[in-house]
Amino acid sequence: MKKMVVGAIALISLNATAQDTYQQVYSLFQANCTVGCHGNGGTSGNLDLYGGGDAAVVYDNIVGINPVNPTALSKGYKRIYPGHPEKSFLLRKCSYNAWDDYYPIEVAEGNSMPDGQPVLEKEEVELIRQWILFGAKETGQAVDPQLLYDYYHVNGKPRQATPPAPAEGEGFQLRMGPFFLAPQQEV
Repeated sequence: MKKMVVGAIALISLNATAQDTYQQVYSLFQANCTVGCHGNGGTSGNLDLYGGGDAAVVYDNIVGINPVNPTALSKGYKRIYPGHPEKSFLLRKCSYNAWDDYYPIEVAEGNSMPDGQPVLEKEEVELIRQWILFGAKETGQAVDPQLLYDYYHVNGKPRQATPPAPAEGEGFQLRMGPFFLAPQQEV
């Protein structure tokens, strides 16, 4: 009986770990960024996203860390700025206009990533954004990946064009970006 309880706890623990949003983000980096550029022998931009296969090492390499790119650094960006996707350089590097035109990079900030490979799927970039938006925590689930998939592939509404900014002195504009609610959920 004792072995069954220990086994059940181990399975629950393994299942909980598999649900962590950071683990999903880390897997995206492993699949798309480490071959030749940011790990396994290459550290472009002085950035190691492989970390010897240790997700905790990669987390420490990116969260709250200044980028080496001088233009991004001068803008106050971090590689990952918890709670601030708009100031997270790695998100900007992974973004593209068809996903969201709010996150452009300047020529001086280098190429969009992954360089020389297909862009990430929209829901993959959104997963990174949501993880950052909700604090870029090393454990826990920031967003349900199925919700993101459904939005981008099943029943999400098209994005609205950004309205023009109000005239000087006539108000201001806030950008919330998309946010995702499960059925029957309110915020």
